[in-house]
Amino acid sequence: MKLYSAFFYPHAKQYLLLTGSIALLAASASTAATTVTLVATIREQPVLAPASWTVFSIKDKEQKSPIATLPRHSGTVNLPNGFYCAKVQMQHKSGEAEFWVESGVDKVVSIPLD
Repeated sequence: MKLYSAFFYPHAKQYLLLTGSIALLAASASTAATTVTLVATIREQPVLAPASWTVFSIKDKEQKSPIATLPRHSGTVNLPNGFYCAKVQMQHKSGEAEFWVESGVDKVVSIPLD
């Protein structure tokens, strides 16, 4: 006798578990977004001048499809687990960093421009 039924909805990345008259809906762990704070620095201090950020997945080798863009010196983005590359441009200075996002672990990515 089957006591439960389980369904996975890949487009929504969610599981549905039916047990008797109770239904549980849960997102898979891989979809949990983590807050990533991006900060441009000079002399180890945040730059308080106009800058622009672009974040790409490392899988996007040609960097044609940014995952996020930010039009300021710092900001936050919510990203799922994975490897990323962040690029920052400020006037004639630029920098980039590769980083790993782990579910449930907030991260600060600091890129020096000096």
